[in-house]
Formats: sequence, C-alpha cells, structure tokens
Amino acid sequence: MSTNFNDIVKQGSVRIKNKLGMYQESWLILRRPSSRGPLRLEKFKNEKASMLMESGGKCIELKDIYEIDNIRKDNKSTVNVMFENGKCFQIAVILESEATAWTMFLREFCRLSEQREGPPGMDLLLNSNMQDVFNVFLVETPLLNVCGECLLQVTYDSIYLLDVDDPKRRVTVWPLPSLRRYSRDASKFIFESGRSCKTGEGIFIFNTIHSEDIYQKVSGASNALARLYASPVRLRSIFQVQSRQILL
Repeated sequence: MSTNFNDIVKQGSVRIKNKLGMYQESWLILRRPSSRGPLRLEKFKNEKASMLMESGGKCIELKDIYEIDNIRKDNKSTVNVMFENGKCFQIAVILESEATAWTMFLREFCRLSEQREGPPGMDLLLNSNMQDVFNVFLVETPLLNVCGECLLQVTYDSIYLLDVDDPKRRVTVWPLPSLRRYSRDASKFIFESGRSCKTGEGIFIFNTIHSEDIYQKVSGASNALARLYASPVRLRSIFQVQSRQILL
C-alpha cells in the first residue's frame, strides 16, 4: 500500500519523430499503471509544461507491443517501440546510456525481456487472472490501517486487496457473499462489507478508472455464486458431505 505513490518510472528530454519524419524536442514521461491510468508514455512540449499540466500530455498507451530496441547511428541513439499493428514510436537521445535506460525500463514494464524479473509480483499481473487485477486508490477509512494506491483482485468468490509494491502480498479479503451492496460511478467503485468480513461492517471507496470493469466482475462472480448455491445439485452435494462427516 502506498499513500505517496509515484507512477513516474522515467522522464527526460528527448527528440520524438513526428508524422512528417522530423524529430522534435519533447519531454517524455514513462508512467506505470495506477488508479489514474494504464502503462503509458506522455509527451509534453518541455519539462515546465509537464509540471504545470501534471498529466494530460499526448498519451501513448503501451499495449500490444511487439518489440523494443535501440540503434546507435551518427552519434545518436534511437529507441524504437514497435506495436503489433505495424506502428513504430521512435525516441532519439544523444547519450547512449539514456537510450539504454529507456530501453531497459520500457522492456521491463512491457515484459519483453525474458532475462529480467521485472518489478516485484509483476508475474501475478501477467497470469490468466491479469484481467481480474485492477489499480485502485483506497480512500482512508477507520476500518483499515492502510490507504492509498493499491491493487484490487476479483476472484470467483472474493475481493482481495493487494500491495501495489508487492502484489503477491494480500492485505485483506472480502468474501463476495459477505458484501451487502456494491455500486460504481465514472471514477469510483464502492461496496459495503458485512459483519462476517475481517474488516467488519463498513463502506469502502476506491478511486479508479476501472470502476465499471470491477463492477461487472464483482456482479458476474456474485451472480454465479448465487446460481451455484441455489442449484439442487450443489445443495445435494453439500448435504452428502455433511452426512459423511456426521457418520465419521
């Protein structure tokens, strides 16, 4: 959990190739996924513009990346970010060390290097449940001694709160049947937990751009559980297990 979370991985002055094939001076920021946005590059006119705008520069979302490499030619290094649709985003820098750094961080966070382990717990976000893990910002609550940037994982029967810096660490859990209600708007996902939860009863608010996706995941899993426990086959199975336990 992090209250002073910084999503900036790397930033600096670069030259970026435009549609006319010319290189323009720009200030480039590589941002890791957070409750405010996905893994992306943000381009600004200069450093001052990036500080004034904070976010909102031209955004290049880093998904469906095919390859990232860098080429040294004529005392200039160029980092090429190649997308699966054939497009290529080119970053030019003078220092070879800067090109190496940009390439390393881009490959690490886009998971294109098999030789690097990447940020702690990143493998969790790359397995089959990746679509069920969301960046959120937990609003401070007296029910937990943590708040701030974190991850929310929705499974078939529970919602897990994960540490954003170590996603393998589960901070707490809310079983779906224990939720009294849940809702969302354009920027928040909210639910009320019951007494049987580890946190006790109360309302939890998460600021996130993924509010609709989380809501749909929770709703789908909750409805599936309701159908499962309402099934005569399921009830008969439970009764049979309980009967065997009594006989033993």
